[in-house]
Amino acid sequence: MPALFVAGALLLACSGAHAAPKTDVIILKNGDRITGEIKGLERGILRLSTDAAGTLSIEWPEVARIETKQYLEVEQLDGDRSYGHASRPAEPGSVVLGTDDDASATPQAPLALDDIVRITPLSEGRWIDHIDGHASIGLSAASANDNRQVTLSGDMTYRAPERSWTVTYEGARTESANNPVSDRQDVDGIYRWLRPERWFWAATAGFTSNDELDLNLRSLAGVGRGRYWVQDANRAFGTIGGLVFTREHYDARGRQESFEALLQFQYEYFRFQDPEVDLSLELNLFPSLTVSGRLRSELTAKARYELVKDLYFELSYIRSQDNKPVSEDAAQNDWSLNSSLGYKF
Repeated sequence: MPALFVAGALLLACSGAHAAPKTDVIILKNGDRITGEIKGLERGILRLSTDAAGTLSIEWPEVARIETKQYLEVEQLDGDRSYGHASRPAEPGSVVLGTDDDASATPQAPLALDDIVRITPLSEGRWIDHIDGHASIGLSAASANDNRQVTLSGDMTYRAPERSWTVTYEGARTESANNPVSDRQDVDGIYRWLRPERWFWAATAGFTSNDELDLNLRSLAGVGRGRYWVQDANRAFGTIGGLVFTREHYDARGRQESFEALLQFQYEYFRFQDPEVDLSLELNLFPSLTVSGRLRSELTAKARYELVKDLYFELSYIRSQDNKPVSEDAAQNDWSLNSSLGYKF
């Protein structure tokens, strides 16, 4: 149980931000000018930190021009990425990136704002300044059998030129008067090396324990190749295919090692009108290459509904399934449906 709160504390600790000079300028289509610090563009929302009004969320279609001396990574609809400072003159509806502050340097071709789906500042600063994430906690209790459950989840994503990594955590503890304590914990990490046309190479690792499946610890590591097939202001759909090595420790049968194929499908939908809604679905399939006919699957579905700025209500469904568990006494599947309160940083 302490591991749940340690993981949550680490995630929440990353919410502190390093304050950079707020000298970026956003010019809206109605002529308004807003000065602040660009924090990034994702899912149709440009986040701008200001001194007077905190962090603003500006709908990207309302932006006519941006001016900043920050070094940016700009990703377009076709997956191409450009780098530079957006401090050069540009026509409304476009941005021109320069390689440095030297006015004599040859600028890149203008980029249409309508074709831009993501902007990530890569200026100098602490590595923690390039992290975004979520942390949520859920509590439930019932008088029947004195049932109590605590859930904790979180994720962190770090972005840098041509690479990114994401770490996720899901944990739950269930206690009742007539049954033993049941724990489920899962930690996963993935590193992506971004390539042209929305392709990427991936390296992944994970650790899982689940009392319902009699699983003391499953550890895996592997590599794969993936692509984002759809990526715009409201949607993202990506897949990964690869190979993983798995080591499992069960209560009754000891240790087993195997190779598995990896097939991952991930879909996200985001609505940026108030209230914001964020839907995500991830399915991982692991056909065994060592045990004939064995197939494991991990499904995670989440819906987040913003209550007030950066605070949201979350409903999540998590299902683990194994058609040939190593332990004969182990259940073939375990699922949970949880509600929680979360914070976005």
